[in-house]
Amino acid sequence: MMAKVFYLIFASAVALRLLIIEPIGHFAAVIGVVTIIMGAAFGLLTNSMKRLLIFLTVAEIGYMVAGISLLTKEGLAGGLLHL
Repeated sequence: MMAKVFYLIFASAVALRLLIIEPIGHFAAVIGVVTIIMGAAFGLLTNSMKRLLIFLTVAEIGYMVAGISLLTKEGLAGGLLHL
């Protein structure tokens, strides 16, 4: 859903010069990196295998968000490949 929003709605808005997409991409990249760090850190601190799987899944979603938020063909391909 995030890829669809970034690449379909915002791409058409940028083409029309109605919206500047780069600050949104930078904000999403920061959120992705924070999600990676927090998920991995909490995963290291837990003793339960079920919670470990949850935290590492959150960290992997952060990798996808960070890749998609690059707003390039390579970032989209990397994020979707990681999916």
